[in-house]
Amino acid sequence: MSMNAGQIIEMMKHALGAKPDPRLNLYRTLNSAGIKLVSAHRWSWLENAEALIQFAAGQESADLPADFVILSALARKGQGSAVRPVTLERIVTLRASSSSLSGGLVTHYAVSSRRLSSGAVVGTLHVWPTPSAAMTLSMVYQRGWADIADNDAGAVPGVPAQFFPALMHKARAEALLLENQTEGADEAAYQKELAKLIHEDGLRQIEIGPWRGGASKYERCDGDGVSFEKITWN
Repeated sequence: MSMNAGQIIEMMKHALGAKPDPRLNLYRTLNSAGIKLVSAHRWSWLENAEALIQFAAGQESADLPADFVILSALARKGQGSAVRPVTLERIVTLRASSSSLSGGLVTHYAVSSRRLSSGAVVGTLHVWPTPSAAMTLSMVYQRGWADIADNDAGAVPGVPAQFFPALMHKARAEALLLENQTEGADEAAYQKELAKLIHEDGLRQIEIGPWRGGASKYERCDGDGVSFEKITWN
């Protein structure tokens, strides 16, 4: 069952049993708990996310998705041509020498980040040459926790529904710890939920349909604590 930030904050207040210290920002505490949850394991749902980044003519950079962590691949949509990663310093040097090329075909990119006043970190994609016409870049990236802004009670954390019990317990435990209270029960509940989620994540597999080229059997195997795929060939 999904919960919004406001509902989780209320559960954190319930754990504290009193009005929180005014110096304790419960939204940032929730973000801290979320970061720890998504960093606790290499979750399959964080891998290979896709997004389209729109550029207008003359636009040199664009914000990346709020849950962006690592850029895996970038290509010009509809042209199937990859864009080469370089340093931001290299982009600056290239811009100083030439601002655009005919056709607006981006060939190089760099990624930087900046911190907002809310404390959230936003990724920025810089490209070269500067597009001379509107264009779309297709990207594959690894996701992470997307920070929730202060007092955005209606925001729903970007985790699968089955992760909300773990997130709620971890947020309560973090709040209790910062208030110098014992977080044992909630931390224990979090660890129990986390172990279950890691186990379930290891059993997930993608349905890719019938195999071609002689593969006659596809099965999931578990041995020595490691899950793997076994393919039997004709």
